[in-house]
Amino acid sequence: MPLISRLPANHTIREFRLAAGQRYREAVHLATAGDRLAAIYLCGYAAEMLLKAAYFRLIGRSATAPITVGDLQSAKHYATTTLGLIWIGNLHSLTSWAEPLVEERRLRGLPLPASMARGLHARVRRIYANWRETIRLVGWVEALRNPPGFKRGGLRKASTHPTRSQSVPRTG
Repeated sequence: MPLISRLPANHTIREFRLAAGQRYREAVHLATAGDRLAAIYLCGYAAEMLLKAAYFRLIGRSATAPITVGDLQSAKHYATTTLGLIWIGNLHSLTSWAEPLVEERRLRGLPLPASMARGLHARVRRIYANWRETIRLVGWVEALRNPPGFKRGGLRKASTHPTRSQSVPRTG
């Protein structure tokens, strides 16, 4: 049976946290090896999972209860209608997950200290300035074709990864 068919359709807070830690460790390994774009992708993905886990834990979700796409959509709806926040982007938006986390804590009488809230927002903005979930698609191709500020092959170590000119030749 293929791996993908053995994976659960929904994930829990516990799984989000464990996966975030693993993806972060993989990102550090990739960054050390010179695979910067892959490292950025995994760091952003880890941040997304941690923000979602923190939000759902705050609202009382059990660490082992499944989080469905419907739950994610409900959280977005709650953030925009009840909390009055502007949700920018899709369900992967880091900035849009940080805002309801901070605001919901405030409403529950558990506000983050101002310096911690500022630090969270600053870190989320820094990650989001360099990451979108879509870099796994177009971003890879575009970055490898025309990486700003890098010479051809500059995103990866030439000794361990072929440059585009060394890859499979194009036809036509």
